[in-house]
Amino acid sequence: MVWSCSKVEDMNVKGIARYTLKQDRWNEQTDFIEKDEEGNIIGMWASYYDNNLTPADPEEDTPISALRSEITYSGTKPEIKIGGNFKKFTVTFYKDDEPVEHIKGDWKFTIDDVDVSNLIKMETAADNQCKIKFIGEDEYIGQVLVVSYESVNGIKSSTEMNIVGI
Repeated sequence: MVWSCSKVEDMNVKGIARYTLKQDRWNEQTDFIEKDEEGNIIGMWASYYDNNLTPADPEEDTPISALRSEITYSGTKPEIKIGGNFKKFTVTFYKDDEPVEHIKGDWKFTIDDVDVSNLIKMETAADNQCKIKFIGEDEYIGQVLVVSYESVNGIKSSTEMNIVGI
């Protein structure tokens, strides 16, 4: 017997995803057994060969170090207004300067390397986008908010926003 993922709910802003699994019978035409060098089974993958795709050799996979990400934002100035409108941020992943598929991860917000997520009202716009509003007090005017994104495989990018008054 094998398990396959039948539903993914990942819209929770705290980074929690809910997976629904279903049990199915082993099918050697569509399922894959992953073995280590000694022949021990280390993974079994349901529907691995669906869509007539064959597994790539590890040497052919894109190494993580060959990927990079970049964050862009709405507006022309790198600033966010206290109590202002939402500002949209988009993370894009690249391989050899060509955009590639989005990699899940987490948005983080810091000032002077201190987590200030409690000062951010965030809405998820899409898998690779978020909209934020800075809800801190005027004492933060002149400081720099660092908006960063770290993918599940460790690719990081960030951008700096000057905090200004309305």
